[in-house]
Amino acid sequence: MSMSPDQRPASRLIDRRDFLVGAGAAGIGFGAAMGALTQTASADYSLRIAPMRLELAPGKAIETFAYNAIVPGPALRLREGRKVSIDIRNDTDVDDIIHWHGLYVPSEADGAMEEGSPMVQRGGTQRYTFAPKPLGTRWYHSHNMAGTDLRRSLYSGMYGFLIVDPANDPGRYDQEVLLAA
Repeated sequence: MSMSPDQRPASRLIDRRDFLVGAGAAGIGFGAAMGALTQTASADYSLRIAPMRLELAPGKAIETFAYNAIVPGPALRLREGRKVSIDIRNDTDVDDIIHWHGLYVPSEADGAMEEGSPMVQRGGTQRYTFAPKPLGTRWYHSHNMAGTDLRRSLYSGMYGFLIVDPANDPGRYDQEVLLAA
């Protein structure tokens, strides 16, 4: 007695078409999960642009803007050619941008509007990801045009040291002393 396909008993084996459909769906789900994981992974460094009160001398303070409430901003130590991610949080009332001075990086990470880098929107966060080259002692700074507002940009605090160590650094043999004026 012959049975129609709808009357056959359920089998533990699946046919090739069902297998391929299931494998494709699993691949899409895995890819989406990995995408979410990469976007939420924490950055190697975080910088926060915000207003602050800076004491220049006893009893003499100014209102300015800085990275992580210190002037100069925190020193960032990177390894030549090793990918790094840096989150920039902008807690000011204007869009801003950070330039990694002297590094060969893709234009979207360069931190220069004329190179096509996106601005860090006011109240927003921008992630910069790049593999720094060449090695050396450099600096990062705002590339926003402050105009006549001397509290903003490089004028009074929006800069920091950037050290790119050799890819195969043999170890700590020097002590860096970072000076800023």
